[in-house]
Amino acid sequence: MAAGIRLYVDSPLGASTAVEATADQAHYLGRVMRLGVGDPILLFNGRDGEWRAEITRMDKRTAEM
Repeated sequence: MAAGIRLYVDSPLGASTAVEATADQAHYLGRVMRLGVGDPILLFNGRDGEWRAEITRMDKRTAEM
């Protein structure tokens, strides 16, 4: 799947920065959008622009990009 899913995060964004999703965001990514480890995603926060990321860890209540 192409990186077409955009997700707003409060965390600072940058190269090699790990971002932890909220429980609601993890539910949205894993259950609603059916994404998993290795899938691309676009992250933005209103300060640092939009960054391409990859899901590196996912379970029922957490996700890390």
